[in-house]
Amino acid sequence: MTSQIEELRVFAEQNFGRHLLANSYPGRGIVVGRLETEEDSDVWVQIYWIMGRSENSRNRRFVVGGAADNELRTEARDPALVTDPTNIIYEAMLELPDIYLVSNGDHTRTILETIEHSARFEDALAVREREDDAPNYTPRIASMLDLRGHGELYFAILRANAADHDETDRIVWRLPFPPRGLGYGITTYRHDGNPLP
Repeated sequence: MTSQIEELRVFAEQNFGRHLLANSYPGRGIVVGRLETEEDSDVWVQIYWIMGRSENSRNRRFVVGGAADNELRTEARDPALVTDPTNIIYEAMLELPDIYLVSNGDHTRTILETIEHSARFEDALAVREREDDAPNYTPRIASMLDLRGHGELYFAILRANAADHDETDRIVWRLPFPPRGLGYGITTYRHDGNPLP
């Protein structure tokens, strides 16, 4: 098992180099993983980042707190410079007991409310679309870590259909928990461009 985990670590480092270090514009991104600790404790980490190219997108920052102390949301750095708050002001991280949600838009709230009503992660995403910011059509990305029972980890991307940008492809992955010291990640873009790929 140790050699298999070492192979996974090498693969993860290569992925990190290829998809993040060598990527001039990954856009927004999510990483969910488990820390490697000396104790036998299970420590999870969720990472979310934002980048922006337009003045409107760069005019935001993270704020902890809100309706709950454990909420991470975005807000305008300078409210006078906001041209359109639609895709830049949202709750990025929310939680329920033993359920941790993260996304790059207001669909974090949609997921939380859907789960509260005993529905599934993918049900929440079925009613959402990619962002309406032509010509980029920014994908909506999300993750849910559910530590109840045996536990579940989901990632999803909602992106414009390649043949018809009015349609949204919804891809959901249910992933096994990663070994300690590893995780999964997803970004909105593969690299910089105009429009963004």
